[in-house]
Amino acid sequence: MSKKALQIEVEYQLPLGEFKAAMKMAAEAVAVQPGLVWKAWVYDDHEKHASGWYVFDSLETAHAYLQSEVVSSFQAHPAMSNFSPKIFDIDEDASAITRAPLSL
Repeated sequence: MSKKALQIEVEYQLPLGEFKAAMKMAAEAVAVQPGLVWKAWVYDDHEKHASGWYVFDSLETAHAYLQSEVVSSFQAHPAMSNFSPKIFDIDEDASAITRAPLSL
């Protein structure tokens, strides 16, 4: 099985402190998702734009995550909009050279 990268972009309409507190609470639910290797949470508060970069152990687990209750709750949140997920293949050989943490 080859790992897959998932990027989810979203716009948010919350003050940064509230947004970060909500994402910290959500992190516990994300952390236990089957097949999740790791996730990075990133944001641009000036643009009110956030993104999550995930690595899953397979395409199947990435797709299952997109169908999960966790993702549904992000999509339904009234302060979030323009939800945009994308799944990518990972070049593990080149990524190893640049120290991507894929072997976790």
